[in-house]
Amino acid sequence: GVKIHATCKRPFFSRVQKLVVGQYIFIENFSLTAAAGNYRPTRHEYIILITSNTNVTNSYCKMMTIF
Repeated sequence: GVKIHATCKRPFFSRVQKLVVGQYIFIENFSLTAAAGNYRPTRHEYIILITSNTNVTNSYCKMMTIF
């Protein structure tokens, strides 16, 4: 897998605040924008933006070790 930076405005925190690192999830209806600026936690060229239309659901896939 590939790591990608995701950002979320405060009104949408409830959609993502219980996510577990390493857990597979489905994220639907999100926006992408080019990664820019000084804060770049990954080398990926894009950032996922969680929006009011974003749906986050559990995946049937099992967790994997990320380290």
